[in-house]
Amino acid sequence: MYKSWAANRRMRFDVLAEEAGDESRACRIGLAISGFGAHTLLSSEAVAAATFPQPALGTNPGSVVRRYRLEGSPLVRDSVAGWRTGRVESVMEGNFDLLSAQAQRS
Repeated sequence: MYKSWAANRRMRFDVLAEEAGDESRACRIGLAISGFGAHTLLSSEAVAAATFPQPALGTNPGSVVRRYRLEGSPLVRDSVAGWRTGRVESVMEGNFDLLSAQAQRS
């Protein structure tokens, strides 16, 4: 999701570290994303785990940015930006910041 986001915005994307998870702990990945506006757009993310079914974690330890429901009626809810959508594919393609902008205009 973040790789697509960075590529769509012509930003630099590097994987710094990866740690495999198992049933008792989530996968962890360290990313470096740089480019115009990257910090502003991603500052609320501070993602420590972006694998399913674990939610994206927020800037405060233990806070959840987004929750994903892929079964049945798909739904993504962003508790920081205050939006929700059934367009999971769009979120996974890296358009989560565009959905946030649409919610702010509404």
